[in-house]
Amino acid sequence: MLWIISGPSSVGKTTFIRNKRCVALTGLPPETPIIKPVNAPGPDRRFQSVTDCFVHYNILRPVSLFAKRQAKKTSAIDEYRARSVRFADDPWWFGFAHEPADKKALVLIANRAGILERARNRSRYKFDYWKALYEKLRLSDIYRAWFAELNRAGIPHTFVDATNSGYAELDQDSALAIVDAD
Repeated sequence: MLWIISGPSSVGKTTFIRNKRCVALTGLPPETPIIKPVNAPGPDRRFQSVTDCFVHYNILRPVSLFAKRQAKKTSAIDEYRARSVRFADDPWWFGFAHEPADKKALVLIANRAGILERARNRSRYKFDYWKALYEKLRLSDIYRAWFAELNRAGIPHTFVDATNSGYAELDQDSALAIVDAD
């Protein structure tokens, strides 16, 4: 099973993968291989050699790629917001979504304030870059678009509260209540 551990930058995807709650929800041990997206053309060949793995996916990846490759200092906030919900613009995701393997997703849920607090406390992290990017975005729109993308791709998903180490499962309304708290 390919387990997509998803959420925005600094929500705690790596920390969650190491937590016993991840084992309980996925059935995969912490030493399971972790695959992160790469910026290389063509299909990701790493999926040919694994049957079980964690896929560590930052749902800000489409807008981050835009910010790093195409945006100009004059790019409007509306352009950032439009790009933030277009997952098909991420070539890696587009290819992965069409992989024939069985997939399930866990979506880690937190609000902007909590995420930025985690980011501030991370060593060797480009906090200023991510803070400036977060300020241009509507996190609730991105989460809603991600839920829709998982539905479109036919990937079953569970929402997980990443605001504390209990990692409780949430229904969609409760997940959105946390995100909308900004």
